[in-house]
Amino acid sequence: MSTREIEIYDESYEASSDLEQYRLVALQSDGKIGLGSTNAQGITQNNPLSGKAATVRHLGISRLDLNGTVAIGDPITGSAGLGVAASAGNQAVGFALQAGNAGDRIAVLMTGNFRVHA
Repeated sequence: MSTREIEIYDESYEASSDLEQYRLVALQSDGKIGLGSTNAQGITQNNPLSGKAATVRHLGISRLDLNGTVAIGDPITGSAGLGVAASAGNQAVGFALQAGNAGDRIAVLMTGNFRVHA
């Protein structure tokens, strides 16, 4: 299945380090953006070098590189900037629109942060 990317809300931040495209990121205490895990707030849409502008998708449909197995409809959280299925009690950023395994790139519906309930 081919899913196109749809931008609803993208924002630009200064990258705290070199970042790769389609990684989960979070705002750091210094106001810069860095890799995110369960605190992720968006997905990078470019490959910014440290100190350069990182375009981050907060809402919409984006690609995301995975670090685990996910099924269609799974809530998504992060592990070292890569997507994994969120379990109950985790913070999530959206839902998988495609199934995939570690190393795959899938489409994710970014809905904003929410806590996953059982």
